[in-house]
Amino acid sequence: MAAPLGLDLALAGVAVGSAAALSGIGLVVCYRATGVLNFAQGAIAMLSAYVLRQTVVVFAGEPGSAPRSAPRSAPGPEPGQRSGTAAARPPW
Repeated sequence: MAAPLGLDLALAGVAVGSAAALSGIGLVVCYRATGVLNFAQGAIAMLSAYVLRQTVVVFAGEPGSAPRSAPRSAPGPEPGQRSGTAAARPPW
């Protein structure tokens, strides 16, 4: 049974708010410690978000579907099959 919409929205709001609070706290702590406003934390957050997206969407596929394989660069025989040409492998 699905949770009510209000509960889903409240949980999503808490999650987004906590992420914003953590990034704000990180900026304040860095500024008070060094006196320099360091925006490099945003680059780290962007990199981690990109890695999470790649992991969830590209490598695992859509929820409930089989994992996708990497696209092949050129058509050819399937792995484990011979190509049918004599020059592909020496006879010895």
